[in-house]
Amino acid sequence: MFENEFRKNLWSYVLGRTSLEQFKDWLFPTAWDFEKGADQPVIDLVNKVKLLLAELSSGHRDEPELKNEFFLLLAPLAPPQELMYSIEVPSASIHEAAKPVPKSTGTTNTDMVVFECTPA
Repeated sequence: MFENEFRKNLWSYVLGRTSLEQFKDWLFPTAWDFEKGADQPVIDLVNKVKLLLAELSSGHRDEPELKNEFFLLLAPLAPPQELMYSIEVPSASIHEAAKPVPKSTGTTNTDMVVFECTPA
């Protein structure tokens, strides 16, 4: 249960649906004692996210770098279906491993971004 909610909220932030503050406001009270009954891969993922947030707070990362790292953590996992409608990801938040390829949609003035990911 926590794992799905965690990934949904992290994807929501990475995709620009929620702000960093909204994500942190959800994460910290929710993840206080999440380890009870959680699988080790989930515990590792949450701890990695907490470490990256600490690096942001200490000035070792900026927010675009944070989003890049979160994207790389989530890249093997598809976003939840409810987040798949009209996804807009700023190209500045894409890590070099995920190179955006602009494709004209032909229906609006907005370009669609297609990701070509190569494993690190």
